[in-house]
Amino acid sequence: MSLRSLLVFVLAGFLAACAGSPPRETPAPVDTPPGESGRPVPAPAPPPVAPATDAVADLLARARDARESGETERALALLERAQRLDPVRGALYLELARTHAAAGDAAQAKAFAERGLLYCQGSECSALAPFTR
Repeated sequence: MSLRSLLVFVLAGFLAACAGSPPRETPAPVDTPPGESGRPVPAPAPPPVAPATDAVADLLARARDARESGETERALALLERAQRLDPVRGALYLELARTHAAAGDAAQAKAFAERGLLYCQGSECSALAPFTR
């Protein structure tokens, strides 16, 4: 065997080693609309019911009673507990604004009223508006 043919075989061996395997063809995913796959589509789950709703309503009522009897510190403590349970309830921010106003802290009343405007619904919004001025 000549040197030239040996060189060709060695070079061919290197090229074959570098070539690798051809890419495997996988079938393309088939998009089927819901309900057409042959099996029933499960119904969407109902939104979770917050068990804290009753607790928050109870805390709001107790805080309102405390504020009306002049116990603003106790009312604020109850409202802070309610806020930890349901931080997006507009009525909670309305009660916080009312309680801070009753305690003589207009700046805090305004701050809670402005925050409450993000979460209020219906009459809560109109009740919060005077505290923002």
